[in-house]
Amino acid sequence: MPAFKKSYHINGLSKTAAANLLSNIVSTLQAGCFFGSLLAYYIADRWGRKPALLLSAGVTILGVIIQCSSDGHISALYVGRLVAGFGVGAASMLTPLYVSENAPRAIRGMAFDVTRG
Repeated sequence: MPAFKKSYHINGLSKTAAANLLSNIVSTLQAGCFFGSLLAYYIADRWGRKPALLLSAGVTILGVIIQCSSDGHISALYVGRLVAGFGVGAASMLTPLYVSENAPRAIRGMAFDVTRG
């Protein structure tokens, strides 16, 4: 968006440099997701799925707060996206585990066939 580009001084960059910068901003969240999903296993194994999910929500909120308060500082935006990525990646790994553990034993692990209903 034009306001974002103006705030982070992207307008003055060449098209290639601007594209590289924007792709790095997007990729930072994905890198955080990768490492967050790996780290979440150890946290969930030690303290349980529900506390790990609550922790991942808190980490995501912290990352969003950092991003919102970065106001023109690209380094703070990178850090905020990385921290939020840790939380998102952890939640992406933990949610299926938590849901499957809460399913009734009679249907736990059962495949659902959409065509049969």
